[in-house]
Amino acid sequence: MAQRLPDKIGQLLAETRSELRRIYGARLKEIILFGSYARGDFTDDSDVDIIVVLDHLQDIATERERYLEAISNISLKYDTVVSVIPYEAAAFHTRRSPLLLNVRHEGMAL
Repeated sequence: MAQRLPDKIGQLLAETRSELRRIYGARLKEIILFGSYARGDFTDDSDVDIIVVLDHLQDIATERERYLEAISNISLKYDTVVSVIPYEAAAFHTRRSPLLLNVRHEGMAL
């Protein structure tokens, strides 16, 4: 049975969504929660897994540099690791890697 998200995680996700929108603006197409919080089988030690779908993806290092400080601050504030994976919009919707197939199956749009 899927568990309801804890209030702390709901707040963390709302703040993360707000920060990613601020950072990426119109380039941001989707924010998708996946992993244990999306499936509902999380524990107290679970991290929060997020895919950020972007138009015109720069290289991964550049994109990580854009969000690193904001996401690190959120992780510290909520004492929960937030893992963000940036993905090019076209590739996200067409590639068939195991990770993306899993995200498409279990992911929750934020």
